[in-house]
Amino acid sequence: MDHYLNQCCDVAAAKSDALLTPDIGRALLVLGARMLASRQLQPAYHDVISTLSEDERRAVRSLLSDANLCKIVIDGPRQSIVFRHDRLRDFVLAKSVIDHPPEDTALIADPLFADIVAIVTEHPDTPKEDLATLVRANPLAVAMALGDSNTLCSDRRRAVEALFVEWWTTSTRS
Repeated sequence: MDHYLNQCCDVAAAKSDALLTPDIGRALLVLGARMLASRQLQPAYHDVISTLSEDERRAVRSLLSDANLCKIVIDGPRQSIVFRHDRLRDFVLAKSVIDHPPEDTALIADPLFADIVAIVTEHPDTPKEDLATLVRANPLAVAMALGDSNTLCSDRRRAVEALFVEWWTTSTRS
């Protein structure tokens, strides 16, 4: 999925007159972070765009114009940012969590975001130190990641399992 996102950012940058692939990629992660912070999976375009810097706005507009990853959907007076597929959206949101870890653990504890936390758990870019926070905040999502994934390498899987067992042991004593 990382490779596909990078390809889409390459295409959007190529269609832009002044943006580079890293600019588009960074703006995509900022967009994801804003979506998570607002807990909106299809945020209003104006609500998101008004919180971005000018460079981020240009990059997000380039992504939306390209429409390979996300686009604007108009429903009456509302203009929403919608990803082409839920899996793409969830992966972007997970990458945003990895890149911009939320200070409020209530966000990652929210059952609405369990699939995203599972992706974060599985992703090799997630620092091992952040795994303990994920286990404490959303053990169900981590259990989902352990149960559903064959992608966790054995060392990482053992580390996540150990953190989960530690959480389980501690929480059942209380």
